[in-house]
Amino acid sequence: MAKLFPDIEVESRRELAESQSTSPDTLAQLAEDEDELVRRCVAYNPSIPSKILMQLTKDKSWRVREAAEWVLNTRRDEAENPTTPPETLVQFAKDEDVEVRQNVASNPSTPPKVILQLAEDKDELVRRCVAYNPSIPSKILMQLTKDKSWRVREAAEFIVDSRRADAENPTTPPETLVQFAKDEDWYVRVAVSRNVSTSLEVLSQLAKDKEWSVRRAIAENRNTPRDILEQLILDEDQEVRGAAAENPSIPPEVLTQLADNEDEDVRYGVGENISTPPEVLSRLAKDEDDSVRLAVAWNKNTPPDTLAKLANNKNWFVRAAVAENPSAPPGILERLAESGDVGIRQRIAENPGAPVDVLTKLAKDKSGHVRKAAAERLPAPEEVNT
Repeated sequence: MAKLFPDIEVESRRELAESQSTSPDTLAQLAEDEDELVRRCVAYNPSIPSKILMQLTKDKSWRVREAAEWVLNTRRDEAENPTTPPETLVQFAKDEDVEVRQNVASNPSTPPKVILQLAEDKDELVRRCVAYNPSIPSKILMQLTKDKSWRVREAAEFIVDSRRADAENPTTPPETLVQFAKDEDWYVRVAVSRNVSTSLEVLSQLAKDKEWSVRRAIAENRNTPRDILEQLILDEDQEVRGAAAENPSIPPEVLTQLADNEDEDVRYGVGENISTPPEVLSRLAKDEDDSVRLAVAWNKNTPPDTLAKLANNKNWFVRAAVAENPSAPPGILERLAESGDVGIRQRIAENPGAPVDVLTKLAKDKSGHVRKAAAERLPAPEEVNT
């Protein structure tokens, strides 16, 4: 290779091999120089492309191979080191050595723009490393769940599920929940909203989330403060309003006021709320809206005399709700068991509060489904004798 530089002495070629300003093409030529020390200088050159470095790891000289391998391993170590400067990681992300790119893809300090770049890397393992990066933005992670490689998709889906599980886990550290509350994946934010360990500050923040499912989860959380619940009762989404009114943490006096709310979704939530006072439930049992009466019929705290009236309601769903209410008095269930509607009888047969004599009768019902359901709930003969 010295012939490529006929007018340059070996010392000058060594200096050229050491210089960071030497072009890649010239370094490629010097990597084949007949002088071993020139080739070693090329290996130690900070600007050497990985393609040339990989070539030198197979050099005929063990000294050159050793130098090239040391430099290559140093690069790989730097690529996975969290303290490596971002600008260096940006350069490493373009490296021809796949292991260097894999390590950058795994590095939690890698900038998001580089993560995005590596998420489209031609190497499957690089993309998998991106999926497992603890700092990967959810937007990129969701993109990888649609990757052409099933291995990458599997890795991304596993991380997505793990994040959602961690976000709902009461033992997850508070600082992690704070980060999850800002996650681009709304499923993660929903999980944080349901978490009993989520701080009041984070609950307050998520109560204003753009995604209605997140706000609904806040409305359902028993740790959500009264002032936030009252704010959510006025939410633009009907499911959020209903969930807030249904939250058992709302004081009885507030529920009493909400029972007169003009919004049927709010009244529905009050009707289903186990903290709603019995007298309020009796009042809502006369509501003009079918769904509100249905909620009262479902409520296990609804007074027996109110359930007796709802058992005669013209709406089939309301009567069916009474039939499956475990708090319904035996007399009401016995009367409903005489119904000609198989759906009503089926619900009584499945009701955990149905008395034995009613179940015994339903075990001989003309409907096979009713008989089966009743038989499954009847105690064994030895239990009855005992």
